[in-house]
Amino acid sequence: MTIKSILSYTPVLIGLLILIGFFARYMYRTPSYVNGEKASEITGVMPSGDTVRLSDIKHKYILLDFWGSWCGPCISEIPDLQLLYDKYHEQAFTDADGFEIFSVGIEKDRQRWFQTIQYEGMKWKYHVSDLQNFDSPIARQYGVRYIPSKFLIDPEGVIIAVNQPVADIDKLLESRLRNN
Repeated sequence: MTIKSILSYTPVLIGLLILIGFFARYMYRTPSYVNGEKASEITGVMPSGDTVRLSDIKHKYILLDFWGSWCGPCISEIPDLQLLYDKYHEQAFTDADGFEIFSVGIEKDRQRWFQTIQYEGMKWKYHVSDLQNFDSPIARQYGVRYIPSKFLIDPEGVIIAVNQPVADIDKLLESRLRNN
């Protein structure tokens, strides 16, 4: 083979490498759970030191939100999550008694995590972190390698939306309101 013939394949090889890169990135960012699967139990420690389980929340839609105090996209999303929480927290749905957010902090620094919850006014009560960052058993259990990552769980514990924008979650919850 001559150098000229090898160079003629270069654009094809570069295109193939780019395609493989995009596929690998997609697979890396894709959580372990998909719509229709039962959500696994989570047990975590809140800033108060109390232990809480995901299953402690009964008869509600739950947004399982993986985030970090150090993550710019996570912080910029907090106002939208607050609006979602305020809008649906005490709403009556056709199949649920309300809405909760269960935040899992992908963190290493307890003080920064707690201060961010306070400073950003994250008023929902379920915040957990084991301060192991992405090595957290919870993050590994859900296949979370990228944040923010979200799972909307119905009152039966079934995941009905994975990594949807907050606006899409809002529409989905709106469609399930009792008097809609």
